[in-house]
Amino acid sequence: MQNVEFLLRAAISAAASAREHGNHPFGALLTDEQGNILLIAENTVNTGGDATGHAETNLVREASQKYSFEELSRSTLYSSTEPCPMCSGAIFWSGIGKVVYALSEERLYALSVHSTESLKLACRDVLARGGRPVHECLTLFPTLIEPLYAPAAQRNVIIFHAGDNDIGQGRNADQTYAAFTQYVALAHRQGWRVVVSTEFHVPHFNAEREAQLEAYNTMLLRNQAGADAVVDMDADPRFLDLSYRSDPALFRDPLHPSDAGLAIMLDRLAPAIRRVAGR
Repeated sequence: MQNVEFLLRAAISAAASAREHGNHPFGALLTDEQGNILLIAENTVNTGGDATGHAETNLVREASQKYSFEELSRSTLYSSTEPCPMCSGAIFWSGIGKVVYALSEERLYALSVHSTESLKLACRDVLARGGRPVHECLTLFPTLIEPLYAPAAQRNVIIFHAGDNDIGQGRNADQTYAAFTQYVALAHRQGWRVVVSTEFHVPHFNAEREAQLEAYNTMLLRNQAGADAVVDMDADPRFLDLSYRSDPALFRDPLHPSDAGLAIMLDRLAPAIRRVAGR
């Protein structure tokens, strides 16, 4: 197993190789959960005649053909430079579980004094805005959630808010809730407490999908999965009434709350979290 410094230096070596081949100096590699290198890719924008031939995107293309989503969820991508928004999106959709980079976007642009091109959006911001379906949360639990459990803590609490992406991908309410039930069982087996909130209504859903989302929310409220607490977001009219979705003080887009909207969510969740945490 190699350490982080070694792996980042290997990514930087791939970037140097890209420059030697006449391309932009960026490189990336993929490791398994033990830190063994699986793939190495470099930028091919010039030699490949493809503006999307960034190192990370090239790596994701190859990795997605060779490994399953579950395998990729346990992998780590190391990059010589912070992935751009395009590459960050590709990483998100591939399911790769972790990203480590050497040079930050901010530092890169500070060094690129002669460049007039920029698309400034941090990798972490792209990944943070992505929503994982319940089925993917279930798949990712062993690698992303289990390591966070702290046995010495008084309580370990998971705040769960997912489901609309499953419905959007064509799963019905029963399938989505079955995955959530398995998630709760996994969490309880390790010792976690689970606080779940109902999903927001999705303005662009057709009638059938909206009905499935409503059925999923009803199942959450009935709580046959045995979550430790369920919070109904529809109890607040600012989340129930779709006319509020155009208010930039509450929502940054028709589906995702702004910072103020998230603060309202937290206020609704806080009593349940305190109760479950024994405070």
